[in-house]
Amino acid sequence: MIKVKIKTKEIQLLALFGVLTLLFISVNFANNYSPQGNYIFDNYLPKSAAVTVNIISPSTNDNFSAAPAFIVKISEDADTIDTMWYTLNGGINIKFTENGTINSGNWTALSDGAVTLTFYANNTLGGFDFDSVDINKVTINPPIDFDFIAFLLSPLGLTIIGVAIAIVVVVILVKRRGHHKTSNKEVKRIAGLWD
Repeated sequence: MIKVKIKTKEIQLLALFGVLTLLFISVNFANNYSPQGNYIFDNYLPKSAAVTVNIISPSTNDNFSAAPAFIVKISEDADTIDTMWYTLNGGINIKFTENGTINSGNWTALSDGAVTLTFYANNTLGGFDFDSVDINKVTINPPIDFDFIAFLLSPLGLTIIGVAIAIVVVVILVKRRGHHKTSNKEVKRIAGLWD
């Protein structure tokens, strides 16, 4: 180690050296600017530790019988993302690298009903975030509860009954007219009654 005594002249020289160094760095930034907007020192500058997870799809209370597709937006520099994963009802962590479909084996293992789908992400700088959505697994067809009497007494049911009766009456009248043909002889006899 060398001991250096600094005198007034040397302080001025060190200040000049500092200004020249800053000037060199500024020129270097200007000359090495890339079209993508990155400077040569970008990889050495500290990144933000913030990560934000937003679920685009599925939406709250959507119903699915098969494993649903998902779209998750994770706002963070892709270079610093460490891990992305999701859970179904807080179960095991299922890693993913891009938007896709929920693991069908894990989906099938769930019973019908409400499912809390939670997506997580962390980065190499210690940032962490998650977002959840409640959806429904519905694979059993519910029994149809149909009240026939209430349907018949509804405006739609009464309209259908009225139209059906009208059709039956018209058909009966048309068929009667077709079966009973008045002969010319009967027409003359009836006409003679009026004379």
